[in-house]
Amino acid sequence: MTTKGAAALAAVIATWVVYALLSGWWFDSSLRGVAPYVYAPVLIVVGGVGGWGLGRASPRVAGVVTVALATLFLVGVLSSGAPAKGPIGYANANAAVAVQLIALSGLVAMRSRAGRWAWPALAISVLTVVANRSAAAMAVAAPLVATVALAARFSPGRRRWPAAGLAVATLAATAVGLVALARRVVWPTIALEAFDEVRQLLWLQAWGAFRDAEVAGRGPGFFEALNLLKDPDQSSAHSLPLQVAVELGGIGLALLILLYLAGLGVAVNAATPARSWIAVAAWTALAVHSFVDHLLEYWPIPLAAGLVLGYGLVAQPDAEPQDEVI
Repeated sequence: MTTKGAAALAAVIATWVVYALLSGWWFDSSLRGVAPYVYAPVLIVVGGVGGWGLGRASPRVAGVVTVALATLFLVGVLSSGAPAKGPIGYANANAAVAVQLIALSGLVAMRSRAGRWAWPALAISVLTVVANRSAAAMAVAAPLVATVALAARFSPGRRRWPAAGLAVATLAATAVGLVALARRVVWPTIALEAFDEVRQLLWLQAWGAFRDAEVAGRGPGFFEALNLLKDPDQSSAHSLPLQVAVELGGIGLALLILLYLAGLGVAVNAATPARSWIAVAAWTALAVHSFVDHLLEYWPIPLAAGLVLGYGLVAQPDAEPQDEVI
């Protein structure tokens, strides 16, 4: 089952990459515009392979690697100033990686002999999210931390499907909210307080451009040329679905949905039900965060997401029996 899920994810990624390349060729897009659509999904696979290897290593090795990664990101943000905080150079991207490291720490903690390394790594990752002051990352990190804590304290038994159901419902609700805001010229006060006027303009521009080319979009990199702000920090739509809608159209959105569902299938089929809940929460956290920010062009993020998926598949439990999907 897990092999089939991984194969499905790889097939969707391959289709995505081929479509992005064809779109870039058709619209004569720049290499800079096409590149993120190619390397981001490929790095999910690379991270998955790395996670697979880490999962087959000893608990101590996995624990030490997790602590090292978490420490790297905390030191990076504390040793650099805003807005270009290290180690990635963008606070929200740093925080997005830290969220995935929270999940990886939780997965490692499921192996009892690695707990003394995993829990400090989780705490460091939480501190990294806070230090980056990313409101979106904090919002998605909170339920992820709760999921890790509950998985560690209470076994979910054999049930995995509620995690997948909650994940799909969360994404659907987020998508409805995003579309509702993107279509509005005037935002309610609560939305402006949660986001800002810059996103209001970016999302409105993106929605209008999508409606003008709903099927195939305008090609990779188009939104940057369209953007009225002409600011490098705001050259994207700050929303992955809206960026894809503008540049790859409805076809791209359909592939994006399939990509999420394929990754969700891998997460659901983690080594044990407890790991499944953590992996699903991490994958969904990244998806929700990407609705309101530009993330995946920062290569450590898809790499970290793949690491969580791959580790969850093969990590051998020390104290929890493996169960089959029902």
